[in-house]
Amino acid sequence: MIMYVTMGTQAQTKDQSALVHDEEIWFSDGNVVLVAQGRAFKVYQLLLARDSEVFRGLFALPQPSSAEAVDGCPIVHLTDRPEELRHFLRVIFDGKKYGLDPACECHGLTGIDLPSRYYGPDKHLSVSIVAALVRLSHKYQLDCVLSDSLVRMNSALARTLRPGSA
Repeated sequence: MIMYVTMGTQAQTKDQSALVHDEEIWFSDGNVVLVAQGRAFKVYQLLLARDSEVFRGLFALPQPSSAEAVDGCPIVHLTDRPEELRHFLRVIFDGKKYGLDPACECHGLTGIDLPSRYYGPDKHLSVSIVAALVRLSHKYQLDCVLSDSLVRMNSALARTLRPGSA
């Protein structure tokens, strides 16, 4: 699942110049840096851990003081493709209306009507985006996102396979 994990605040990564900060998902006040194939995403540890048992467990592991850091934030190396990770992080940080199920308690926002910049329930998503969301929400155990992504996958496949839609 996770290739290797290094977290800490003392040492700087030896090849930080090779890291490319993601232009979209780089929060200046973030407190953890996720790195996928050299692409760095500076995000919030608490929001990742809140709904994901995988991230919660990962961040609970004790780390050596000599671990890599960027801007004083621990680095977590992931094996995911950066484009897919970006879609996944969009749902976590911007997709509060992602879900199709109004009873879903993911993010603790049941019944609150917040706008989504990316993946609102009224937006049609490509099969590749939905597949990425299914894959990563399953991998990181975000059950609410997984459930909604599976519903969207069925819908996207139905549109794709509809006669005359090719």
